[in-house]
Amino acid sequence: ATTSENKIVMQASQIPKEDFFDEHITGINQEETSKTQASGVSENQTSKKIETEKPAVEFKYAVGETVFAKWSEDDIWYRATIKAQNEYNGNPEYLVNFSDYGNDATATENNIVIAASEIPKSEYFDEHITGITQEET
Repeated sequence: ATTSENKIVMQASQIPKEDFFDEHITGINQEETSKTQASGVSENQTSKKIETEKPAVEFKYAVGETVFAKWSEDDIWYRATIKAQNEYNGNPEYLVNFSDYGNDATATENNIVIAASEIPKSEYFDEHITGITQEET
């Protein structure tokens, strides 16, 4: 196997926190984790990952969950489904699919609700959302 010079370190403490390393490397805090075959480590091998001090992001909504999300392009609420969870700058965000139109977009937790009744009455929502009324302004 070959590696580039920028992938070589002199001390274990120089291994980037997001990188995996062999179980035989000692002297740094680590947690057990496994890597998939796609990343070059067979499933029966153990590799380790450096512990990060930052806590994991907690997600309020699950993948596949039906929600209402506000599209950032027009500030209108639409029916949506959570397609993926992501972390952006330590905050949870979601890839949503707008059910009635088929397009995908990223939304933050403050722009997602479970029930149509949770959509602020002063905000606009799509014609496909039923069961609530628009507040007159």
